[in-house]
Amino acid sequence: MAEPYRWARPQRRATKNNVTKQAPTATPCREGRRELHGDLNDRGVGVARGYGQRQSRHHTPSLGFGIRRQARDERSEPVAAAIDLLPTLAQIAGTTIGDPAHLDGTSLAPLLLGAATAEDWPEREILSFWRGRVSVRTQHHRLDTEGRLFDIPLDPGQRIDVTDDEMTEVRRLRDLSAAWATEMLLELGATDERPFHFGGAPRTWLPARDGRVAGGVSCSNRFPNSSHFTNWTHTADRIHWPVEVVRPGRYRVGVEYTCSQVKLGSRVELRLGGQKLAAQVDVAHDPVIFGPENGRFPRQESAFKRFALLELGTIELAGQGDLELRATDIPGGWVMEVAALR
Repeated sequence: MAEPYRWARPQRRATKNNVTKQAPTATPCREGRRELHGDLNDRGVGVARGYGQRQSRHHTPSLGFGIRRQARDERSEPVAAAIDLLPTLAQIAGTTIGDPAHLDGTSLAPLLLGAATAEDWPEREILSFWRGRVSVRTQHHRLDTEGRLFDIPLDPGQRIDVTDDEMTEVRRLRDLSAAWATEMLLELGATDERPFHFGGAPRTWLPARDGRVAGGVSCSNRFPNSSHFTNWTHTADRIHWPVEVVRPGRYRVGVEYTCSQVKLGSRVELRLGGQKLAAQVDVAHDPVIFGPENGRFPRQESAFKRFALLELGTIELAGQGDLELRATDIPGGWVMEVAALR
């Protein structure tokens, strides 16, 4: 992430002509404060900070604006997920996206536009897969990764295990979870070696989280989100992204970077196959680190910096391979910190 975000609680409201979809825990603003996933759930219960499959960790914001026919401040209760965004936005926009049977999500447009009510809405199961673990959410329950059942409307903090009281539902959801996990693991495999597509859109952004390093370059944090590459000090060091250029041609490339005035002057090369682009780090950008001082809890993730864009130039790109960034000369003993290539 090139710029920091502040996470603040959104207002539950919608104007006459706006559709607003949002989860209750947080919304991003670019000022460097945030609430971590799971700091508070929709009842204000502080549980399960970090990442995982608990109910509170599934809350992230989604805001949308469009034609609205519902009353101000109306709230729709049926459960939804990120997989619903594509079919919802397509229906609101009046466009088609192929066979709906090939999509995992459901269009929420009837609920948002007032064509359906919660009473009309069919029951559904939303399955979440993370690091080989599956959790299942229905309108009333969540089956966690250990196979325990919780009544979410009554117990959003998942403190009371109701497995013994709902064994029929538990067996049904466990069978569904096991079958879905088997299918997913067969399709995903142990590792994913697919390259990143480059040039399929007007802009391509390759963040540090998707890059790989060689030599002494390190990541600013063990968690990839919001991290950047640092400790780039030798000509043997490499930063690279596995890419497939889907639209061969000439591309203007820049790198999101920081570098202090006293360490300027390094010369770098961007390479793919036999093509290369040379540039010099000749503009200082040395922002202060910020973010932890605004946190509600001590953070484990990387602190924030405001990275700037250093234009590298134009390069002809085609084919598939490692898009590699390396230094050929380091007069200041330090190249730069890198947040993304774009």
